[in-house]
Amino acid sequence: MKKITTIMLALMMVLFTQCKKENYNETDTNTDVKKVRIKCEIPIGGDKAERSDFTNLLTDGSIKWSAGTERIYLAVNHETKAQIVELSTDNPLESYILAFEGEVDETILVDGETYEVWYFGNSHTLGGTSYVSTTESAGKITKIDGSIANQSGSLSDLGYYHIAKAEVTATLESDGSFTLPLNGTLKNQMAIAYMDLSETTKLKGSAIIGTDYSLEYTDGEYKFIVDNETSVINIEGENDNPSKSFVVLLPNANDNVDIENDNWEKYTFRDGIVASNFYYKYISEVSIGTLKWEDNSIINGNAFVDLGLPSGLFWATCNVGASSPEEAGSLYAWGESETKSEYTLENSYTYGKYFNDISGNTKLDAATVNFGSEWRMPKQSEFNELFEHCGWESTSQNGVEGYKFIGTNGNHIFLPTCTIWTSTPSDGTDEYAYYVNLNGGVTYHSLESRHNGFSIRPVSGGGFETPEYQYAFVTTNEISNVGQNTAICGGNVINDNGFEITERGVCWSTSPDIDELYFSDNTYTNNGAGTGAYTSYIKGLRSNTTYYVWAYARSECGLVTYGERAEFTTLSQSADGQINGYDYIDLGLPSGLKWATYNVGATSPEEYGDYYAWGMTTTFAHGEYTEDNCDTDGVELGNIAGKPEYDAATASWGSTWKMPTWNQMLELMNNCEKEWVTISGVNGIKFTGPNGRYIFLPAAGYSERDLGLRNDGWVGQYWSSTPTYTDNYPNPPSEYTYTAETIYLNSGGAVYSGGSRYMGLTIRAVSE
Repeated sequence: MKKITTIMLALMMVLFTQCKKENYNETDTNTDVKKVRIKCEIPIGGDKAERSDFTNLLTDGSIKWSAGTERIYLAVNHETKAQIVELSTDNPLESYILAFEGEVDETILVDGETYEVWYFGNSHTLGGTSYVSTTESAGKITKIDGSIANQSGSLSDLGYYHIAKAEVTATLESDGSFTLPLNGTLKNQMAIAYMDLSETTKLKGSAIIGTDYSLEYTDGEYKFIVDNETSVINIEGENDNPSKSFVVLLPNANDNVDIENDNWEKYTFRDGIVASNFYYKYISEVSIGTLKWEDNSIINGNAFVDLGLPSGLFWATCNVGASSPEEAGSLYAWGESETKSEYTLENSYTYGKYFNDISGNTKLDAATVNFGSEWRMPKQSEFNELFEHCGWESTSQNGVEGYKFIGTNGNHIFLPTCTIWTSTPSDGTDEYAYYVNLNGGVTYHSLESRHNGFSIRPVSGGGFETPEYQYAFVTTNEISNVGQNTAICGGNVINDNGFEITERGVCWSTSPDIDELYFSDNTYTNNGAGTGAYTSYIKGLRSNTTYYVWAYARSECGLVTYGERAEFTTLSQSADGQINGYDYIDLGLPSGLKWATYNVGATSPEEYGDYYAWGMTTTFAHGEYTEDNCDTDGVELGNIAGKPEYDAATASWGSTWKMPTWNQMLELMNNCEKEWVTISGVNGIKFTGPNGRYIFLPAAGYSERDLGLRNDGWVGQYWSSTPTYTDNYPNPPSEYTYTAETIYLNSGGAVYSGGSRYMGLTIRAVSE
């Protein structure tokens, strides 16, 4: 084949980082320095097992040695005489061993020390011109220059294009000479891509920058340098087989390295270019089957194609169980990951069971099971995307009929004539799933019985997130037998979705948000394992409280599935009695004090009731609770409990009802458990007395000046009958005539606080 003109190779690698203690004197011409012979032998003949690793630079395991002189270069970083030493051999093809020999100053090598050996392709002339040159100083080679002049060609030319190095350990022989056993891997410092260059006249990309190289010693360091003049290579002249061409690549550690041709087609190296790798993009007529795009189009060892789909989805090049795109591959019943000799209704695992979409299910998805966790079956919607965003045509490939789907970026996949499952079950049935039929035409949105054996073409990526398909199918029963502290629920695990159910039951919370759900000793039941229906008895609930319940199932893989949410409210706590027609609760307090079950002006514990300024028995509209409207603001008053002209509880409810004193509030705070709860959607503090009975004070907020009602649902503030005072001032001076004692509550608990008398606050009445 006619050699193709230069592509560009860019490579920067720092070698030999040790610095010598003093610079080598390049003008030193001392001819009395004793020389010693060094030899590096490389076996190249016989069985492949006898070869040196030197011959295994590329996948085909061979280097094309020239019929003329071959050279390798020993890089020696000695303390005082760092240099490059040339070792050469003549007519290597006449022997099964290449014996490279040369000379070095007697003191330059040390027995047992490690050095580097470099090989720069064939040093014989190509087209009459040598592409390896050396620069000498004081009889020492200090620099090597060259050019990878013909970087694109046929597979038969691959052996000519190497820049490689290996480490060797010097061994001092009895005659004073040194041997350098090359028993390590001579690793390529470049990479090669096997590419389809048909109808391509130009390539460009950061991985093919530079053609000229040099290895030199400068101030105690060896450096391998590649020139970076341009990033375009022109593909010109005749090519024996342009669809089977290779390109020499510059190693590049950056992600997503692209090489683009003049048709705007890209070969993307998603993990960068790695030295000594041989990359391969699938071509149907490739004769060397071991070549791979190892870093470009491989996920878990399986090749893929990026079709430029809107979702970013990658499609595998082959069906599950196939070794080429033309093969139909293995056949699977829907929801099964192993093949079988017969496909019947009787031996179908999923027929007759309800399933969610199984894409990515680690037991039911044959693509995930056989290709690895990053692969899965395509959903029905993802097949739709393929058909709607790709051009497709009926064609044949290597004698096999099928369809070629061409993406917007020019890349394509081939689907042979066959039937392919999607991961999507039919809606509302337990017998069918969607498939794509490529027999004599393209048919999709079709349903077929799950027991049939069809092919599977895997996909990967596409912004896919783990949805419900990984979970079992669970329903929640209706709530029954609701009491003050108990209820009956349950659920039904309709199927396990391929994973054994190790625990099932119901769990509940006072929050409707499932994200706030957690398992504790008194918030769930354990009703055994396995599928089927079960009944759950819920205990330990609070009366007059709204609960949200979910059936759940925990599978062997650790995932928890929840059924739909159910809701119920426990029965209210019955009153211990009435006084003058108003309910009360006996909390078992030391004083025997009875607390009303709801606020003055309310008819249930959850209602806020009326708002009063302190010492006032009439209410105002929100926005009118001001100093000017408050008759007690600035007035010296003692305790107003039971005084109908000041006590709104006494004035409204009569009999023995009155506002609680500060001491009575103190008794409530010190003798009751306090808990921020939500009852019938209303937030507040539940005070549970020593006898287990409780009262609920809703967070009714407060009304203040023209700001109106504020912070209802978040805070509550309740008047006592006691004006603000201190132990030092049992008879409050004027500065205490503007406030009175309150209980202030929020989600953090309940505390004592003072309140400005003009504010509109709620009142919870008491009776002795």
